[in-house]
Amino acid sequence: MEDTGWMMRTYRAIPGFLILYSCLMNSTLQAETHESIYRIGETYHLIVSENGISANRDCMAFKDTCLAIKKAKTLRGLASIESGLGGKNPMSLICSKKMSGRVVVATNEEGDSNSFCVLPDDSMIATASLNNFIK
Repeated sequence: MEDTGWMMRTYRAIPGFLILYSCLMNSTLQAETHESIYRIGETYHLIVSENGISANRDCMAFKDTCLAIKKAKTLRGLASIESGLGGKNPMSLICSKKMSGRVVVATNEEGDSNSFCVLPDDSMIATASLNNFIK
């Protein structure tokens, strides 16, 4: 008589394996996303943070056409910023000199401030996020 017990044990183990596999894949494929509302003057912007990059919602939704992200990608391999900047923020200088942007300071609903590089098409990226592109 043929032993079919191994088949039954295998079929019982499959649902547990599929659940575990599904959970693992779901957690690795979904990046942690955080949204905050920032105010610049009288204008409010929804900022999305994902994988170490914070930018306005439209920019994060259309990364291939967003000028801020396109310009930030050109910073890859940029030599480290030299010391002796006279107290100036290196990422702010990169924004204005290398990306042709302007630096603005925005405040979120908790009262925290953050600086953003705003490009001519009004796309914006947090100056702190630029570090992730330079590496």
